[in-house]
Amino acid sequence: MDIFDSIPKKGLKFNHRGTPLDPELRPLWRISLLILILSNLCAGGKANSKKIQALYSLVSSEKKRKAYPGDGENAHQNASINIRFDPLVDRAVDMGVGYGFFELDESKRICLTQKGKNFGKKIQADSNLFIIENNYMKNFQKSHFTEQAITSLIAGDLL
Repeated sequence: MDIFDSIPKKGLKFNHRGTPLDPELRPLWRISLLILILSNLCAGGKANSKKIQALYSLVSSEKKRKAYPGDGENAHQNASINIRFDPLVDRAVDMGVGYGFFELDESKRICLTQKGKNFGKKIQADSNLFIIENNYMKNFQKSHFTEQAITSLIAGDLL
């Protein structure tokens, strides 16, 4: 007897239980965080893919935020940071280009458009959005994350 050939006596019933989706899996959350990163940590609102991936990995993780010395306080001296290149970040960039928040320049850097800058200002104006991430990004100037700093961050060198 094959289980797929028999018909259940009481029929089939499917109950939908709404389960929340983690914010990290939502494309709009990623796009919004990328806009904040480009606005707050990247000179001219532009960055290459390597820089975007490294900064996103750093800013989005509580463990990495604690390990990376922002202003020198609360930095774990022997901590190591494992920067993860997330394919969903690339997908969020692609979606952001489609929505008009980003554009790619001739050297394939990701640039904020005027629409992206305006959206970033709206996010920063709301005191209930990205509170932890915004507070962390305030510890750095745009000139902090140079190409050398990004390369050492990816290599796991904190200081």
